[in-house]
Amino acid sequence: MKKKQLSTRELFASRLHELRTRQQLSATWLAKLAGLQYGTPGTIERTSANVELKTIAALARALRVSPESFFCDRLIRQASPPSNDEFIELFRINLRDARIAAGMTQEDLSEAAGAHRDYVWHLEKSGANVTLDVTDALARAVGVSVRELVRPRKEEYQVRAQPLSASRKSEADASVAVEFQEARKIFGARLRHFREARGMSAKEFVQRGWRRPWFRLEEIEEGTGDLTFDFIARTCSALEVHPASMFTYSDFPYQRDFTRVELVAHVYGRIEVFSAMRQMFHTELTRKAGLTTSLVANMRAGKGGGMLSSVGRLAQALHVHVWQLFV
Repeated sequence: MKKKQLSTRELFASRLHELRTRQQLSATWLAKLAGLQYGTPGTIERTSANVELKTIAALARALRVSPESFFCDRLIRQASPPSNDEFIELFRINLRDARIAAGMTQEDLSEAAGAHRDYVWHLEKSGANVTLDVTDALARAVGVSVRELVRPRKEEYQVRAQPLSASRKSEADASVAVEFQEARKIFGARLRHFREARGMSAKEFVQRGWRRPWFRLEEIEEGTGDLTFDFIARTCSALEVHPASMFTYSDFPYQRDFTRVELVAHVYGRIEVFSAMRQMFHTELTRKAGLTTSLVANMRAGKGGGMLSSVGRLAQALHVHVWQLFV
């Protein structure tokens, strides 16, 4: 029996659901990560809503995939998916190039897409946050798929690939940079939020278990510097918060304190779960993360867990967010 051809809306909704569940994210969590209204992803998946380009870009950033992943049967990772404005600009350029390749004038394309004669001129001149239906109509008019209109340009791939060829370590550094920077920035902001919410000064916070000189607290709260498992565990104990709450702007119920060894074991357990889901052995995982095999072995033995940067590398290799390894 011939498989039913999905409409562009249905394809987007189906792929959104697939990519979201693959990362074990609820629709609510995805909405928070993408900065969208509560229930938006779920509504899109249920009703195949007519979303705008900015919504597509926001969801791509939250899932850390290229926007074209929503319009094909492949998972295409992108270390730094485009911002809303960058995505609109990308669409504008791709539309112009596709029109020229099809030998059409701006008026020809406007007429073929059923729009005002000046519509394409406006799109190509300044860009616009068009809907999925408009995108589909324009793609059909120039004889290409929607994927072609949202695909990153070749030079973007070249720019991204250029610094990755030096060594395996530099490749991992480039791919994990965004995730690690975001994780430590959120950690710093959440630390300050919880500390101030409890009326706790920097000195009082240090006295509750932080071993490092307290004058570096400002540096940590500004989102700079690496973090150890010991520091993360002591911070969560001092503030009485769940470790995962330190890496996302959502609160998980606080249940108990973690020692460094317990926190390492907890994170290792999550790594095991995601590794099994992706059928990935430790050697492959560490290779993709640009780490030594001894790091994961030490985590398994409870001897150590490296730094937050190492966790960021593992999260990137497993295609999950850092907070998902602390849940």
